[in-house]
Amino acid sequence: EALGALGSEAAEPYVRDLVLRLRDAEEEEAVSCAAAAALGRLGPAAAATCVSELAACLGDQRETVRQVVQASLSAAGEVAIEHITRCLGDSRVEVRRAAAAALGETGSSS
Repeated sequence: EALGALGSEAAEPYVRDLVLRLRDAEEEEAVSCAAAAALGRLGPAAAATCVSELAACLGDQRETVRQVVQASLSAAGEVAIEHITRCLGDSRVEVRRAAAAALGETGSSS
């Protein structure tokens, strides 16, 4: 929560570490979820720098991580739509489901 309160410019140096923690399948689920949530709270400007990494995590094996990533992408706003849309063609139904939900939430929040 503190990182989100810093704002996008001050938090920028931490974005890469958050993305690494999010994408690490060996990381504890709670840590990956916290990283995804923090990225979502950085605001649309910061989200633009990591939205493709977030979208890639819609395919995470952990359902809770996918749900938090979905919410973070929705918070990113219109900048995330193209990346989320690409996930609609994924062969895994859970990825398509998460992408569709994220698109719906993005549309309602922008």
